[in-house]
Amino acid sequence: MQIQGDQNRIVRSRRLLRSDAADLQSVPDDSLQAELIAAISGTASAGDAMVQFAKVIASRIPGTHLAVFHRLADNSLLLDAKSDLMEHLPSTASESLIALCKQTSSTGKTESTLISGAKIWTVVATPIVRQSLAPEVMVLACDAPSMSARLTWLVQIASSHLAMWELIHNTNQAKQQLRHSAAITELAAKVTAAGDSYRAASLIASALKTHLQMDRVSIGICKPGRADCRWIVDSEVSTVDRRGDVGLGIESAMRESAIRKDVAILDRKDPSSLSGDAIIAHRQWMDHSGDNFLSTTPLLNADDEVIAVILMSSRNMTSGIASRWFHLGLQRPVGAAMASTMQGSPVARSARRASGRLARLKYVFAALGLIIVAGILAIPMPYRVACDCVLEPSVRRYIAAPYEGRLEGSLIRPGDIVTNGQRLALMDARELKWELSGFEADYRSEEKNRDAASARDEVAVAQQSTLEMQRLELKMQLIRHRLDHLEIKSPIDGVVLSGDLSRSEGAPMTMGQTLFEIAPLDHMVAEVAIPESEIRQVEAGMTVEFRLDSDAQFRREGKIVRVHPRPEIRQNQSVFIAEVDVDNRDHSLRPGTKGIARIETQSHSIAWNWTHKAWDAVSMNWGL
Repeated sequence: MQIQGDQNRIVRSRRLLRSDAADLQSVPDDSLQAELIAAISGTASAGDAMVQFAKVIASRIPGTHLAVFHRLADNSLLLDAKSDLMEHLPSTASESLIALCKQTSSTGKTESTLISGAKIWTVVATPIVRQSLAPEVMVLACDAPSMSARLTWLVQIASSHLAMWELIHNTNQAKQQLRHSAAITELAAKVTAAGDSYRAASLIASALKTHLQMDRVSIGICKPGRADCRWIVDSEVSTVDRRGDVGLGIESAMRESAIRKDVAILDRKDPSSLSGDAIIAHRQWMDHSGDNFLSTTPLLNADDEVIAVILMSSRNMTSGIASRWFHLGLQRPVGAAMASTMQGSPVARSARRASGRLARLKYVFAALGLIIVAGILAIPMPYRVACDCVLEPSVRRYIAAPYEGRLEGSLIRPGDIVTNGQRLALMDARELKWELSGFEADYRSEEKNRDAASARDEVAVAQQSTLEMQRLELKMQLIRHRLDHLEIKSPIDGVVLSGDLSRSEGAPMTMGQTLFEIAPLDHMVAEVAIPESEIRQVEAGMTVEFRLDSDAQFRREGKIVRVHPRPEIRQNQSVFIAEVDVDNRDHSLRPGTKGIARIETQSHSIAWNWTHKAWDAVSMNWGL
């Protein structure tokens, strides 16, 4: 209704403007109005708009000065602080000017007068249709006494545009407040439905960063009645570091806000907002982060206790920063929603309210408590079996001595990574060469014997020598084969598990003696040691979650491939071994690495999960 009334007043002003300016055919109406509209576009206050009006009019009529008299709460008129009109008028013109403004305000019509001094000034005053109880007044003065008609027309044009500016400005402010109110209501509803304080804080940070175009939104949680604030959520990082410089600076500003229990808005464009002893930590954080805008908003519960603090900052001087009204609007609606999430789940809150009503009925309360406890204990939950585990290779290759002989040297040690065909060790060739030389000499001797027996026609002797030569030839072929295979090579890619022969150089080796044990790294098996008492709960195909001592922060999962049918003794305990395939194509894992595993078995009630071990022990001891 107020906006409609302002529009009607503006229409009446424009009609009056057209009637008063009918004789001014020489005045360029359209160009002047275009200049005035362009001048006030984007101005943030009526004072700024008035300054722009004055510049435009002064460019049209040199020696012209514009001023606005604002209406105060006591209905008196006060000259705008940005006006320099009184600096140009005679010192005795103040009373005449005030009288002219009062007359204009009371009649609602444009009035003019002449003020004498060193120069004769033409002063024209016109009412400004504003939302106050009585009109405000715009005054236009010129040191040319013959400009009364034109000044009247100009000041009416300016007052009409100023009224329109205020209407548009107030309408935009109303729209912005409606948008902020809707955003606060929607945010409070989402926070209430979040369920827990961390999720609620994450929703607040994400929503405010998007709505206000902030660079950073941080949320801290406070214990009711205490100023200590704990930083838990930040829109810039997934995990907050409270011990770093950033965490210490943010928490200091949050504690300062919790102590003040009031909204703090610091803007480098407004130096006055940076002063004060109660915002020292705020200024320190702005200096550290390089932000141009910083605000802190403490969230309050129903008892006016600070339960959380919102810290928002931006480096962009033109960011969509909301007014203090928006920050104050966040305090209670969002604070109440946040308080509900900090009290626990809806079921728990309902249970607490019910227990308060039934405090005097102790038997009913006790029965209700037992029912609740029984209901909770009856909730089915997956039973998890805790076990030790160790990584073992899926395949083992044993490298044995190919023949009897001495070891010349070892080229690798346990833990080395080897490739297919890589040399592992060398056999000594000296004894083989000696043995080969002997066989060659025997071969030549038998060859001579055969030739001599053939010359004497001793067939049997010649045949016997031929057979002996064949035997010696086979012996020499065997020795030559061994000489060609003095290098012991790896048949696969993998890691050397055992076989430290660095101190066994020159030692005799027997054929088949194990020299090295090599296992491939691409695929490994996690051997999970299941206690005998838990084996009936475990079967192949169940999910296993395990963490290794070498990388305790990383959680791995797999499926049980098979369970050994017979138990083994490990660490003086009888356990069943379950195998879980582990992909190790990046070769980051090593055989022998130990860890802890949890097997997710069938669901049982919480009561069974907690008590079945004790019941099994009682049954074993008492034969139940």
